[in-house]
Amino acid sequence: AAAGVAAAAAPTPEQAATVVATSLLERLSSRRPGMPVCLITGFLGAGKTTLVNHILANSQGLRAAVFVNEYGSVDVDGALIRSRVDEDRVVSLMNGCVCCEVNEDLALQLSKILRTRRDTIDVVIIETSGVCDPDPVLSTLQQIEDVDHVHLDTVVCVVDASTVGDLELGASKDARRQMGHADVLLLNKVDLLESPEAVQAAEGRLQEYCREQEIEPMILHTSRAEVDLEALLGLASALAPVGGAAGGAAAPPPTTKRFCRGFGASVRGQHTRFVTFAYKASRPFDMMKFEQWAANPPVGVLRAKGLLWMRGIPKYVCFHLAGRRTNPFETLPSCEAPVGSEIVFVGRGDSDSTSAADQDGIRQALDA
Repeated sequence: AAAGVAAAAAPTPEQAATVVATSLLERLSSRRPGMPVCLITGFLGAGKTTLVNHILANSQGLRAAVFVNEYGSVDVDGALIRSRVDEDRVVSLMNGCVCCEVNEDLALQLSKILRTRRDTIDVVIIETSGVCDPDPVLSTLQQIEDVDHVHLDTVVCVVDASTVGDLELGASKDARRQMGHADVLLLNKVDLLESPEAVQAAEGRLQEYCREQEIEPMILHTSRAEVDLEALLGLASALAPVGGAAGGAAAPPPTTKRFCRGFGASVRGQHTRFVTFAYKASRPFDMMKFEQWAANPPVGVLRAKGLLWMRGIPKYVCFHLAGRRTNPFETLPSCEAPVGSEIVFVGRGDSDSTSAADQDGIRQALDA
């Protein structure tokens, strides 16, 4: 600084975050009135919760309320998200799909949190279950739009690049139905593919699915769902300088399939019938034995996840299985000491491997 002129003090991180958040909110509110809602969907194991946690870790000061839909009875995703946000900002919708059994609960819980905490929330994030048909959820949001003063800002669909051609997973009818509602498609886990050519092939399949449904969402490549906030939450245009979108990318186009069954329609999801069952244990697992079992998971189980008590580890261990692949173990960032294990398994309703006999086989293998 010049002589006689005091240098301005650098803003603290908290002050900088407040400035950024205020700027984002001003630009968001100039687009549409009401509380912005971001719907995150995607098939089993695609990386939805990883995306939510990435958003929360890089929120630039925005205060989020998060709704998490668990198709089964074990609240793994909710537990992970609660490690990043206040307990009362996370609502878990359990034991059913948000497009079917717990759709009404979504409306009630969303109305409640907006009525009691609106002044402390800047954006609402709704993470659907992996089997969800987004259509009834979107219809519900439309119905409460005027009553609760909310607006749907962006629909993000997460797609696992390594299973985008698998008819049981990323290429299934349920997965493609989810894609049909998206403003943004995240082609996630591209780091698992062997070459740039394989990534291009995966995007080619994704573009083919989009052409079939006559949609043109923005497609972004990600690893571990790491994406700039500007590309989500409807902020691509809100953050853009005059004359162009942030980072030179086009803003997400509005989708024409969000409310395809009409306002006020009473609908249930059209997804395939899935079945779940929960395994519980009151003693710790041996790490080596569990890893051996997880290396050859039961055929027909599409998804499994749980909170595990591992011998010698003072925190819960998060377990994720998608298809035939397991994620590296990570501990739950919590001071709570483990007292048992819970795992939920998801399979198609017409699969022999989700029969009662096979469930007994899984229990016997894990109890050994």
